[in-house]
Amino acid sequence: MWHSSGTIQSTYKTPDDDEDEDVKIVRILNSASRGDIRLIKAYDASQLTVSNYDKRTALHIAVSNNQEHIVEYLLKECGLTEEVQKAEDRWKRTPLMVAKEKGRSKIFKIFLKYCPNVTNTENDEYKTFSLLMAGKNGDVETLKRLYDNGVSMNMQDYDGRTALHLAVDEWNEDAMQYLIYTCNCNRHLQDRYGHTADDTLTRDTNRLERFEENHKEKEEHITEEKHSCEENEMEDLQNEKGKPRGTFMNRQISRTKSRPLKHFTPKIKQQVAPPQVTDRSNLYLLFEAAAIGDVETIKKSDYPYFDVGDYIKNTPLHIAAAAGHLNVVKYLVEDCNVSPFIRDNGMKRPVDVVVEQVRLLSTCKGTDENLKQRVLITGVRNYFINKMENIRKSTEKDFNGVFLWTLAEVILWTLAESLWTLAALWTLAEICCGL
Repeated sequence: MWHSSGTIQSTYKTPDDDEDEDVKIVRILNSASRGDIRLIKAYDASQLTVSNYDKRTALHIAVSNNQEHIVEYLLKECGLTEEVQKAEDRWKRTPLMVAKEKGRSKIFKIFLKYCPNVTNTENDEYKTFSLLMAGKNGDVETLKRLYDNGVSMNMQDYDGRTALHLAVDEWNEDAMQYLIYTCNCNRHLQDRYGHTADDTLTRDTNRLERFEENHKEKEEHITEEKHSCEENEMEDLQNEKGKPRGTFMNRQISRTKSRPLKHFTPKIKQQVAPPQVTDRSNLYLLFEAAAIGDVETIKKSDYPYFDVGDYIKNTPLHIAAAAGHLNVVKYLVEDCNVSPFIRDNGMKRPVDVVVEQVRLLSTCKGTDENLKQRVLITGVRNYFINKMENIRKSTEKDFNGVFLWTLAEVILWTLAESLWTLAALWTLAEICCGL
């Protein structure tokens, strides 16, 4: 409203110094929900960490309601960056977990901008997952995009595999050629089991020779096309000599438009937006936790599918078993109800992977670390053997119980039918006697 002095008097209500604590909490959280930045700014940063009965803070609520300007203010101006990963509500969910959900990509980008820890973990894990998936699926376009943006093409996952490992396993020749000849990927990096991409590549010499011949033919074809293009350009330039400059320029522009866009686009490193974190990256984090035995992270994970496999259908149970993490194995089997009989692409159960790992360790030098790992792996193997045997016995017992119950039902039903037949015959006899 207008003051008598001619200035504007704000009608906006600011919080009182003696404001009731419950009223303050309600006002802050409601403002975060509605996107009321003016009221939020009226409070000190130290007051904005309050939470409601569900332990949800202003940051939780602003993220849930896609209030981007509120989130940015809380992170940038109030410095609540630690709240992103540490503030847990009643369901053990942090603002970061909420931001990962579908439809909140802009919020997650704000987190990437103001929270260095999120950038260093989530983004790298997403890139690794995308890189290895592209190698497995032969997705050369994704490989090119990652390479052009400076991603290391030798990045390894929780099992030590690279994109080249998976590309060679699936024999995706286009992806293999790009990774080997363009990206100069290391063919001799070992995975957890000591296997290299070169081992698979050189296993079949005839197939390797065909692969190298195909690459040579492809390179010759590209060279021929390049020379042909250069000759055509020289011929066009010679034909243009002596013509008016305007005509020459028009012809040049017309000819340029007909070429592919990449022919004249300068090779400038593009600044791309950070990728959205999806369920795939949540799955990757779950695999990382299984690989290092971080059972607490697995317990806090909001990813509901603990029996989902990765690129080669390895589950977190396979990964934890191969690494000898008995605590993770027990949690997945007993608390998450993951079947110990689940199989990967090679039809291997977790116990088969463990046996293979024990065999591999037996062939290695008997160092203290080796012996310690062998003890851990053996413990996991014994657990699987006992658990699977108990499941089999329980299944057989249930089957026998069901079989006996079914047999009893059949016998009782047969007796009932017999009694009914006797009763019918007795009734018929009485009728006949009466006649």
